[in-house]
Amino acid sequence: MADHMKKTVRSDVPWKKIGDILLEAGLINRDQLKESLQKQAVTGNRLGSILVEMGALSEENMVGALSRQLAIPSINLKKTAIADDVFRLLPIQFMVKHQVVPVSREDDILTVAMINPLDHSTVNDIEFMAGGQVRPMVTTASAVEEVLAARTDRVSKETEPVSAEENGFEVIEEADETVDMVHLRQIAETPAIVRRIARILNGAIRA
Repeated sequence: MADHMKKTVRSDVPWKKIGDILLEAGLINRDQLKESLQKQAVTGNRLGSILVEMGALSEENMVGALSRQLAIPSINLKKTAIADDVFRLLPIQFMVKHQVVPVSREDDILTVAMINPLDHSTVNDIEFMAGGQVRPMVTTASAVEEVLAARTDRVSKETEPVSAEENGFEVIEEADETVDMVHLRQIAETPAIVRRIARILNGAIRA
């Protein structure tokens, strides 16, 4: 399925590595490319991220160069609304690891914001998980990290355990020396409590 991604790139542009693209665009020089490749061999980090950390170029310049060279549109994730059902198409751990964010889906084509649209392995994995083709868009690493951090924080808050009082259960003080088991059984068997327990269990299963 990765062949679909190649079709989004201009046919007259040879398939090149990110370092070569940035070099030809005049955004970095050969010494900076050599240094970044040496650091990549040690750290295993993405070349673009290393160049940004080195101060060799900005994220915006890197995104612009990739977008122009590969004819792949760029996207500002900070100004893009993403539907919950689309975001849930990929596991959060996968998105964090590969720095990708699903943006929208139309028929069997999933638009995905990526900091490295040339990562064929990741594209193949996304196509397998989402069950369709991938339309990559270029974005910055900081934008991806900000979106993922915000979404992860929201999911954590939605799945935080709540107190017994918030769930509507009757709390029995520890000072009580005796417990009326008949009374407790009657409380637990009331329709409202049964429905509340069912909702809690369903929510836990979905989470």
